[in-house]
Amino acid sequence: MNANQQRDMFNDMVQQFNDNFGTAMRTSMRFYEDSMRFFVDAARRNNEQFRARFDKAAEEFNPVVRKNTDRAMRLMDEQTQRGMDLIRQTGEVFAGRQPSDMYDRMFALWRDSFDAMRQSGDAMTKLSNEMFENVTEMTRCGNNEPSKTIKPTPAK
Repeated sequence: MNANQQRDMFNDMVQQFNDNFGTAMRTSMRFYEDSMRFFVDAARRNNEQFRARFDKAAEEFNPVVRKNTDRAMRLMDEQTQRGMDLIRQTGEVFAGRQPSDMYDRMFALWRDSFDAMRQSGDAMTKLSNEMFENVTEMTRCGNNEPSKTIKPTPAK
């Protein structure tokens, strides 16, 4: 295979990539335009009904968002405090005069670092689960009945 053939093959691959990418972008834009047209038309036709449902959903959703945000902020405060404690502990490692004392402090620092990492992962998992449960609960009105504002899509 000579250099011209290699160049042509490379150009063909680049051209094919550009063509496929352009087609995908045009398809994506058509999908976006059709989606926006649908939502704008629906809002225009049912403006009052749409706004009433939106306001009702917002009233139900705001306490859930506030609860999730408060929990996330408390978790962030806890993580910040753990980080500050580890920074302080890092400075104390070299305060010891004896090698065995420095070793013990370094060992404690590593142990506490891994504990903090584990606690952080556990806390983030718990927070994610709580947020998911809160949002799931919001879509239900008590006894596993669908919410009046969030209508499930019927299966086809």
